[in-house]
Amino acid sequence: MNLSNAMRHPIRSARSYLDWRLDVRSLRKLYSKIIKRGDLVFDIGANKGAYTKIMLSLGAKVIAFEPDPDLVSYLKRRFSPNKNLEVCGKGVGLREGKLKFNIATTNGHSSFKELKGYTELKKEITVDVITLRKCMDVWGVPKFIKIDTEGFEYEVLKTLNVPVDYISFEFTKGSIKETEKCLKIIDGMGNYEYNYAAEGHYGLSNKLVLKDWLSSREIIKMITERNISGDIYARNKN
Repeated sequence: MNLSNAMRHPIRSARSYLDWRLDVRSLRKLYSKIIKRGDLVFDIGANKGAYTKIMLSLGAKVIAFEPDPDLVSYLKRRFSPNKNLEVCGKGVGLREGKLKFNIATTNGHSSFKELKGYTELKKEITVDVITLRKCMDVWGVPKFIKIDTEGFEYEVLKTLNVPVDYISFEFTKGSIKETEKCLKIIDGMGNYEYNYAAEGHYGLSNKLVLKDWLSSREIIKMITERNISGDIYARNKN
């Protein structure tokens, strides 16, 4: 463990080093309200497959997107054979083609965006990129899309062109404008309402904070006032 990184950014370091084992029960309970057996789901930014594992346990057909080739190999070893999983070794972004991808020294922090100060660049590689629209053309419209792409969420969502029942994406307190742009895209696809799971000292709680779901304007106001990071969940009311 790189203790200097952990000390500089304890919340996000906890998310990476603990590999989401800290609250799997709560995450499975949350996902069981979203995912039913046979549902198609996209895990965009699959990393080591903590989310994928829970999705599969609920009987979902999972397309796991991960641009880091080492993690792609890890995912295939971890879950093979599994007829309900397809690992796609591509990033999801604005357009199809090639894009530089920054591999971080700390797992869970690699990104198409410039790396933040709490992690360091291990190496830079070029990877294939597919759009979300193309993903739906290839695999179909999923019931749920989970996005955790270290600041690249807007680029992932930009080509969304059909409503999806549920979407989750990471937000950070330093990037509220990016979060607003993501919500604007989702709002344009349907009649959506929002909730969130917040990060605490030991990572993401994996529990929805709000009893009542809010509009995009209300959720932005709340997370801004509370100065928090976490995951936003979008639910199509139609």
